Amino acid sequence: MITSLFPMLLKQERQRCGWTQDSLAGQLGVARVTISRWESGAIVPSLYWREKLCKHFHKPMDEWFPPVPLPSPAEEHRFLSSEDQQLKRLAQQKKSLKYVIEIADTMIDVLDPQCDERMRSAALERLLGAHSETDALPGAPTLAEVRNALVAAKHAMGSPKQDIPTLATEEAEQKLDERKRCIEVTRMTTPAQLRVLQAFAAGLRPQQVADDLRISLKTVDSHKSVLLLYCYNAWDVSDTERLDYHFLCAKFASFFSEIEKRRS
Repeated sequence: MITSLFPMLLKQERQRCGWTQDSLAGQLGVARVTISRWESGAIVPSLYWREKLCKHFHKPMDEWFPPVPLPSPAEEHRFLSSEDQQLKRLAQQKKSLKYVIEIADTMIDVLDPQCDERMRSAALERLLGAHSETDALPGAPTLAEVRNALVAAKHAMGSPKQDIPTLATEEAEQKLDERKRCIEVTRMTTPAQLRVLQAFAAGLRPQQVADDLRISLKTVDSHKSVLLLYCYNAWDVSDTERLDYHFLCAKFASFFSEIEKRRS
């Protein structure tokens, strides 16, 4: 069990050093979304990363990760059996693979907007095949990994050389980064929070959201506060900067619109 103080301590130390989530991710060799998920408390680092983080910030292990005493025999029944643990891990892997597919799909849209479903499926199979070689939960794929999978799929299916996508432009990479942040937020929401987020993305004001979803304004404000907290972490916004529902509309309007286009 990890202390609930760790996410806050990590963010405080990173900001004290003047580092963004991107710069810290580069120093550690992980994806930016991993730093964001550590800081939001969505996931906890493995023992390897706990040791590496403490060493990187020159912190004793027991300051950030206090030891937890072993349970007494009377408490043993509260812990999952080995079979339950295996089922839980399989569920986590399924959720992580779904995240990989969401991110990879977005990257393929950026790299090759004309990619057909057959080619897309072949590229995703190659990418997921690489992840299945390790027991570790997969993290967000990099642009280079997705491009290599897409190039390999095109070669295997005999596509002409000119059809192989080139590296994305700076503008396209910025668009990709925004989509990844949106995906990161939506993955942490409950169904009720997601409906409120979609309503704000559609341009509704708080009272209109309440009327449209037939919930109280207090409930809308509660969901909005949680959504904005996720956004603070995803976009690495300073705690001194104030965000409101206009931010949700600005960031998620095109995101949900593109999802609807893909479904239609």
